[in-house]
Formats: sequence, structure tokens, C-alpha cells
Amino acid sequence: TEGLQRCVSLLGSEETFEKAQEILQEVGGIDLSAKSLELVTMEIGEEVAEQVAEEQAALFDLPSEREASNALGVQEGGESRLYVAMDAFKVPTRQGWRDMKIAAIYTTEVLPQLKTGGKLEAVADRVSYVTGIEECEYFGKRVYAEAVRRGMTEATEVKCLGDGASWIWNQA
Repeated sequence: TEGLQRCVSLLGSEETFEKAQEILQEVGGIDLSAKSLELVTMEIGEEVAEQVAEEQAALFDLPSEREASNALGVQEGGESRLYVAMDAFKVPTRQGWRDMKIAAIYTTEVLPQLKTGGKLEAVADRVSYVTGIEECEYFGKRVYAEAVRRGMTEATEVKCLGDGASWIWNQA
């Protein structure tokens, strides 16, 4: 069923396929091989990736950021300040070591912190992530699309955080 496929793909994306297989068996009494679980997860993942790519392509075909924001369903009155932090790290792949890029898009909330005796500190709030092993330009477009979705066009201030890597600053 469609619900079972969603459950399988969610487990397959959060756990190893072997661990997801154990969870399905233990919780739902569903006997599915790790390979079948992988195939379902990959199929659904490809569908989601296609949908995201279509949304992002539509975003870059639009003539203005305001229209892009509207196309992605951003509500009026976005955040006053939005943060975009980017970095990369090496991961082993079948093609050798590659850069895994990651971006966190978030707002902040000021809260009292127990570790500092109740002193108010700004903490990350409502964090969303973009990650991938891909070319910098494509990754930057996906980060931009997520920032627009999160209300960048309505924000009074956008802060970009990153180390000295040139690929990050070329995106900012």
C-alpha cells in the first residue's frame, strides 16, 4: 500500500536498511528483505528528488524573488532575521572521498539558559537543512530555494555564516 511504502521509505532514509528491516519486523510483523526495503526507499527518494528539482527549476524561471516566494507558498510576514550557515566535510563514497555539503537555515529565539544561570541567549530555532554531494552551483540553488521558502524575501536581515572556503562565499 502507499502508506506502507511511505513507512518503508522513511525508515530506509533514517536507518540502515538492515536496521529498518528489523524495526519493520519487530513493530509491524512485516517481513521485507533489506534489498526490497532499499529499492522502495530509492524509488520514493527519486520521486521526492524529482519533485524538489521541479519546484527549484520553477523558482529560477520566475522573474522576481517575490513571485518565487509566492510560488513556494511563503506566507506574508516572514522572519525578521534569517540565518544561512554552510559547510562541507569529506565522506567516503563508491567514487572515493567526496565533499558532503550542508546548509542550515534557521531563525533564533532568545531564551534563558540554565547553564549560565538564566542569562538570556539567542539559540537556533526552526532549523531546516539542505545537504548533498553535488556541484557547488547546484547546491547553492537548493539552499537559495530553501531560504526563499523559509521567508528570505520577507526578512529584514539575512546573515550568511561560513568558514573561509571560497565555494561558500561564491554562493553568499
